[in-house]
Amino acid sequence: MIEIPFTFYLDNIKEEPDWESMGIPAPKSCDVEGQRHIAKVLVRKDVINYIEPVIDGDGCYVNLMDKDWHTPLSIEEIAKLINEAK
Repeated sequence: MIEIPFTFYLDNIKEEPDWESMGIPAPKSCDVEGQRHIAKVLVRKDVINYIEPVIDGDGCYVNLMDKDWHTPLSIEEIAKLINEAK
């Protein structure tokens, strides 16, 4: 398993996302920047289909089980995490 920080955008309802329905465990902690939350999530490297850059933006998208998730990490940083995971 590797730990990847993902970006989540929450609305003003102040409810937690339904982590279980998204197929990921609830994060241990969130860093709040307005409506944007960065949460570290444990991911099995074998569920990562591909990684692609954000055009005209920061970070990249990691495709997990046919859904793209934004991370502030670069493609190189994600590749390093994947390659170093046992």
